[in-house]
Amino acid sequence: MLEESEHMKPKTQQPVQLLRRSIRLARRLERIASRLAASKPLTLVGYGFLIRSRRLARAIEAIPPECAYEALILLRTMLEIFFDYRWIHLKRKHSRAVRFLRYQAIDKLKSINAMPTMFTPHQLRSIRARLKTRRSKARHLFRVRDKNGKLRWATSWAYPISSVASRMSEVRLHPGTTPQDNEWYGVYSWMSWVVHASPQSLDAVVTLTGPLRPAKQPIKDPSMPTFVACVLVLSIVGVLANDLKVTKALEPEFSRLKRHLKL
Repeated sequence: MLEESEHMKPKTQQPVQLLRRSIRLARRLERIASRLAASKPLTLVGYGFLIRSRRLARAIEAIPPECAYEALILLRTMLEIFFDYRWIHLKRKHSRAVRFLRYQAIDKLKSINAMPTMFTPHQLRSIRARLKTRRSKARHLFRVRDKNGKLRWATSWAYPISSVASRMSEVRLHPGTTPQDNEWYGVYSWMSWVVHASPQSLDAVVTLTGPLRPAKQPIKDPSMPTFVACVLVLSIVGVLANDLKVTKALEPEFSRLKRHLKL
């Protein structure tokens, strides 16, 4: 599937070099934004997304070509970050960014309650008390009624659009969506096979004809994850730089990379 896509094919013979340049540009924006991003929830979230994307891209860069299929696991996370960032920007940007930040206490409390034996009783009481205090301060954002009228905590920071796939669909249906955005969604779905060890992933890594043996690298062009990672990093750099109004500080490298990638 991916190999047949025109948008996914590298537009250059040097995707690794382009990724390294994109990573350096992301680091430059991190330095520029370090004193600016904390002033607004939207830019604080963007700064976190930038760091996560840059680190994931760095990990993809370090993966050898023979493991390109496994690199898709990291690339799928980058796509989730990309689409969540786009979804936050669709409307009510400030409100959505605030919800993203304030939901942490609820998420952490759910995790703690799922693994209580990881802590001593004293630690567990202390952690729960602290998180419950933080959660109570976000009650107005995340306390919702279910179909039976009972109050419950929202299941996601983006409630009622709780799933990544649903948020992706909203981005895809937006008037500003490009054909490439729709293709990203197809790529994301395909990568889910890799992440979740689906039956389709078995066919990709095992040769079922004759004696069983590992299949050859499923991705015909092992540079594809590198190229897509470069596009995603540069896209997030562009959005955050625009929010902070510091795009000029990234020139001329930002424009050069966009031309190389034909963005």
